[in-house]
Amino acid sequence: MQLKNPDITVKIEIEHDKMLFIKVRHDGMDGFPMSTQEDVLSLISGEFDAGVASYEFIRRGSRVHYLFFNMGGRTHEIGTKQMAYELWERYSSSHKVRFTTVDFEPVVGEILTKIDDGQMGVVLKRMMMRVASVIAQKKPHRSGGNGRSLGVSGKPNAHQPCHDRQGRRCAGVTPAHHQRQGEHHCHG
Repeated sequence: MQLKNPDITVKIEIEHDKMLFIKVRHDGMDGFPMSTQEDVLSLISGEFDAGVASYEFIRRGSRVHYLFFNMGGRTHEIGTKQMAYELWERYSSSHKVRFTTVDFEPVVGEILTKIDDGQMGVVLKRMMMRVASVIAQKKPHRSGGNGRSLGVSGKPNAHQPCHDRQGRRCAGVTPAHHQRQGEHHCHG
């Protein structure tokens, strides 16, 4: 058996307890799944990856609403609102969207006093996903995303599944939304 230059390649996909053989591969436009103008809740922080993620959702046809966790005071909130406004004005001003701010300074204060240093980032993100999940259930958002869920984050992705389990409704978006040549498999 040669792994580097095989005589034959068999492509499979595992779904739960089933193994599926891939018979045909079809190239798709810019990745799958395609948006259908659904409402998406974007966790926007003011950082580059959050803006890129929001833009990618808009580009794919989603109506993006913004959720901002304020941990840095009024100046940080104003800067983030300006970034979200710029995205909306340039790319989706035909849609009415919401910008929701959650005061997260008390949560950060509690995390700083009660959580070990090595776990602070994970706990903070899990708390953010929990809040986002509650907000998404109250509003008609079908999914949510951030830079990490779109594969545009410079941060490691190791803890994302933990966040996904905590944000029951929110983290339903995969890197497939990111602009790239996509593929769709037909199973046999």
